[in-house]
Amino acid sequence: LVWRRSDFSALTAFLLPSEMASTMAMPTGIKGKLASLEDFISMQNEELAAQRQEIEALRGDKSNIEQHYQGQLQEMKKTMVADVQRMQEEVKSHFGQQKAENGRLQQQITTLKGEKTALQQQILGLQRRIQEIEEHIGCD
Repeated sequence: LVWRRSDFSALTAFLLPSEMASTMAMPTGIKGKLASLEDFISMQNEELAAQRQEIEALRGDKSNIEQHYQGQLQEMKKTMVADVQRMQEEVKSHFGQQKAENGRLQQQITTLKGEKTALQQQILGLQRRIQEIEEHIGCD
C-alpha cells in the first residue's frame, strides 16, 4: 500500500475536525505520517471507548428506569385488584341488603292489600247495614 501525500491530506481533512486539520503540521516522512495516523487512530479508539461507556451507562439507566416503572406498575395492579375486590364485596353486601329490603316491602304491600280488602268488605257490610236500617226506618 502506497500512501501519497494527497491521499493522507484528504483522509486527515475528512476524519479530523477542520480546525485540527488546518492547524496541524503535516509530517513529510513516512514515519511521521504513520505516527500521525497512529495518533489519529488512537484518538478515534479513545472516542469510541468513551462512546461505548456512555452507551453502557445509558443502558444501565434505561434498565433502572424500566425496573422502577415495572415496580410501580405492579404496585398499582395490586392496589387496583384490592380496590376492585373490595368494591365487589360492597356491591354483594348492598345487593343482599336491597334484596332483603325488597322482600320486606313486598311483604308489607301484601299485608296492606289484605287489610285493604278486609276494609272494603267491612265498608260493603256497613253500607248494606245502613241500607237495611234506612229501609227499616223508612217502614216505620
